[in-house]
Amino acid sequence: MNENRLEQLKDERNLKSKEVAQYLKVYESTYSEWEHSKIPILTKRIIELADFYKVNIDYLLNLSKDRRLINKPTKIELKEIGKRLKSIRLELGLTLRELGDKLNTSFSALASYE
Repeated sequence: MNENRLEQLKDERNLKSKEVAQYLKVYESTYSEWEHSKIPILTKRIIELADFYKVNIDYLLNLSKDRRLINKPTKIELKEIGKRLKSIRLELGLTLRELGDKLNTSFSALASYE
């Protein structure tokens, strides 16, 4: 099984990176860098990707194997996202730094989300 969820979800829909990038209005190279964990994905874009693929955010970020179909657009409630992110991090027994390494982002960025 492919552990790269963005690539997996894209392949399931028989999409090209260019098509997803056009939908998100980003450069294809940006999407490719997200897909290969070369640069961090902004929270806003994570939400857009989860809505596009109709999956829960924790599944999209490979923090959970629990895949749920999400049909309604995600309301951007940053406090709730922060609470959920912290809850998942604690369930996984990870520090902010360890989760930051897994998500290719800084622990200070995660701390601000939480």
